[in-house]
Amino acid sequence: MYSPKIKEEFIPILYKISTSKKMPMTRLVNQIIEDYLETNYQIETRGHQNRLEEGNSNQSRIDEGDTPEVFRRLGEEFLKEELRKEEESRLRRLRKGREKRNQDLIKNKTCS
Repeated sequence: MYSPKIKEEFIPILYKISTSKKMPMTRLVNQIIEDYLETNYQIETRGHQNRLEEGNSNQSRIDEGDTPEVFRRLGEEFLKEELRKEEESRLRRLRKGREKRNQDLIKNKTCS
C-alpha cells in the first residue's frame, strides 16, 4: 500500500504537539486526517467509529480547540524559536571569531 511521506517541515511541529499531548505522532497524524475527512467530506473513518464505541474516553484525543489555526500558531512559535536559536548561535560564532582575531593580533604585536 502507498504510504505518502510527511514533509520534513511538519515533523518538528507534529513532534512538539504529540509530546505535549503525550501521544505517538502516528496517532496524532491519523486523528488530524480523520478529523479533516469527517469535517470537510463527511467521511466517517474507522477511528471515528472506534472513538464512538470508546465513548470518547481517550484522554490523549485531540481537543476540539486544536483547530488548524492552533497548529499553525504552534508551528510559527516553533519556527520563531528555532530562528532565535540559530541567530544566537551565529552571534556566538561571530563573537568567538572576533575574540580569536583579537588574541591573534595581541599575540602578533607581542612577538614583533
